[in-house]
Amino acid sequence: MSVEIMFHWERGWMLPQFEIQVWDDLALAFNVSALHMIPDLKMNAKTPLYKYDTFDDFLNANEGKKLVYVIPPDEWDSSWTNTYYLRDYEHPADCVYIFGASFTNLPTYVTPEDDVIGIETPVDQQIWQWQVAGMVLYDRLIKSL
Repeated sequence: MSVEIMFHWERGWMLPQFEIQVWDDLALAFNVSALHMIPDLKMNAKTPLYKYDTFDDFLNANEGKKLVYVIPPDEWDSSWTNTYYLRDYEHPADCVYIFGASFTNLPTYVTPEDDVIGIETPVDQQIWQWQVAGMVLYDRLIKSL
């Protein structure tokens, strides 16, 4: 089983050395196989870390892998056929969960082969991508028990 995470560092929000530590800790806790980071900030992690300059570079390097985009439900496109609320989602054995950034327009990259999942919250409030990643990985864990 291979579970990977792609995340996009946002300039001006958090120092990259702190953000990579947050992602690495989460990856280690949930036995994530690899992390993918955009952009390449010359950071290191205990978890295998692949770095890309652009999202297109990431897509080209990971062609053929099952991609699962994590996008807030209010940003879903009505043409997508594989959209799921996290509570109803059956996680694939092998996949890359993709977490964007506030300034990343992930919806433009979704293809019919990809899944899109979203988390419902009681209040419309933005939460950090690694917090959402923790929810997704925990959901995956408890559904596999």
